[in-house]
Amino acid sequence: MGTNLITNHLTIPSEFGYERIAVSIAATIAQAVHIPPQRIKDLEVAVSEACINAFEHAYPTEAENEVVVTITVDDSTFAVDVKDFGVGGVTFDPNRKRDAWSRGWGLHLIQTHVDTVVVQSAPGQGTLIHMTIRYGDTDDGGNKAGARG
Repeated sequence: MGTNLITNHLTIPSEFGYERIAVSIAATIAQAVHIPPQRIKDLEVAVSEACINAFEHAYPTEAENEVVVTITVDDSTFAVDVKDFGVGGVTFDPNRKRDAWSRGWGLHLIQTHVDTVVVQSAPGQGTLIHMTIRYGDTDDGGNKAGARG
């Protein structure tokens, strides 16, 4: 990533519905830096899913916890981190084939909507989902060379 143009930290309660605030802020910032509309829709899906995953899985028996969403934008990359402080221990294999009826589609759904996704998670240490969308210097399709289209 180059020089940061924007950094925004948002702390939301781990309750369904609050993901819409994170999605709205991410979309507003993405519009401001001229990310193409289809990529903004991809971003909205990914941010929503990452937040909902945190709400569902990080704190399975506890209420009133928080999730931190950090948006960092530079001249070519829009990055979103969704961090919880819950149970952790998430494993993610981007090459794993999924059964159509199994649970556990969230991270794979995120992967299909962003250019990169990295998951850091240790038992008892929470989970960080780092997602990026490249923009700027785009081809005719609105995608940076080599980006998901």
